[in-house]
Amino acid sequence: MQQALEVYALQYYYGEALSPKRIWDQIHFAYVKGSRELKKWEQQGNDIMTQDGQYLLDFMTTKCRKQGDPSPLWMQSCGERNPDQVFMILQIGTRGMGVFSTLFNFLGAAEFAEKNGAQVLVDLKNSYMYGLQDIRRRGRENAWEYYFRQPAEGYSLDEVYQSKNVMKCDTYYWCNPKWYDMFPAEKETLHKWGYLIRKYFRLTEELQKKCEELYDKIIKGRGRVLGICIRNNFSVLDITGAGLSHNHPRQPELVRFIDEIYKCMQLWKCDYIYAMTDDTYATQELQQEFGDKCLRMERNLSTNFKEGQPVKLAEDRAPEGDTVDNNKAYICDTYLLSKCTALLSGNCGGGRMAYYWNNGQYENVKVFQDGNY
Repeated sequence: MQQALEVYALQYYYGEALSPKRIWDQIHFAYVKGSRELKKWEQQGNDIMTQDGQYLLDFMTTKCRKQGDPSPLWMQSCGERNPDQVFMILQIGTRGMGVFSTLFNFLGAAEFAEKNGAQVLVDLKNSYMYGLQDIRRRGRENAWEYYFRQPAEGYSLDEVYQSKNVMKCDTYYWCNPKWYDMFPAEKETLHKWGYLIRKYFRLTEELQKKCEELYDKIIKGRGRVLGICIRNNFSVLDITGAGLSHNHPRQPELVRFIDEIYKCMQLWKCDYIYAMTDDTYATQELQQEFGDKCLRMERNLSTNFKEGQPVKLAEDRAPEGDTVDNNKAYICDTYLLSKCTALLSGNCGGGRMAYYWNNGQYENVKVFQDGNY
C-alpha cells in the first residue's frame, strides 16, 4: 500500500507515468530542495489523498535519508561554494555517439532541471566521447565546449566542483523520450523540446557566426528551398547485409529518395534543394541529377560506395580531417537545413535536429518511416 502510494503521488504530481528509476530521481530532488518544496508536496498529497499526505511527507524526509538511493542522481558536497544552488552535471560515460545523439540524450535531464530549478553544466572532459573528440585530447579539454556553450552561463565546471550541492548524472540511463517516434511530432511536443534545445544547448558564438555566414552565402535570397537529409551510408546496409545498432530507423535507398524529391519540389513549389548527405556518392548523384538547383556546403564525407557499387562497412573510408572540425561542419550543415522552406528527410539525427531547431517554421515536412533495422 505504501509503495503504491509513493508511486501514485509522484505520477499525479508530474502528470505522467514514471519509471521506478525516475520516481527515485524525483523523490531525491524534492528532498534536496528543502522544506518549501516538501510543503508543496504535502499539500498536493492532502488535496488528493487526505490523510495519506502526511505519510508522503514523512516518506520523503526520513526514508530517503536512510535508504540507499539507486538513482544515477546522487547529491554530494564538493565544497562550500554556492550553498543555495543545486547543480546537475551531465555526462555520458565513454561512448561513440554523434554530436546530436549526445544532445538528445541530455534533453530528459534538461527537462528535469527546468522543472526543479537546477543549474545544468555538461562535463565531457571526465567522460570521453570518441565521436566528439580525438583521442589525443581526451581528459584535457571539455568536448562539449567545442560546439556548445555551457547551459548555466556564469558558472564554470571548476567552480561547480567546489560547490555544496552537486549531482552527477549519466544521461545514457535517463528516461529520455523515444526520439525515433517523435519526428515529426505534434506541435505541442515540437515546441516543448525545441524550447529546451534553444535554452540549454546553444551553439558557441564562433560556431553560430559561422552558421549565419554560410546561410547568407548559400541559401539566403534563393527563394523556396527544399531541404533534404540523406543518410546513404545507412541505406547501403540493406544491400551489403552489414549490421547496425539495434532498432535504428531504416533509411530509404537513394533512387527512391530522388523520386520523392521531384514530387515534393513540384507539390511544394520549391525552386532549389539544399542537400545534406553523409556520403560523397549521394552528393555526386544529386549534383548530376539537379545541377544548379542543388545547393550544398563543402564537407569532408565518407562513402560506402566504390565505382558506384556498395561495399561492406568494414571497407568504409572515414572522413579526412580532424574530428572536431568535421563535427562543426556537420552542425553548420544541419543549421542550414533548418533554414529551408520545407523538409524531406530520413528518420535520422541530423534531420531530427534541423526539425527541432526549425521549431515549426517549415511549411511542409515529410519523414520516411520505413521501420527499423
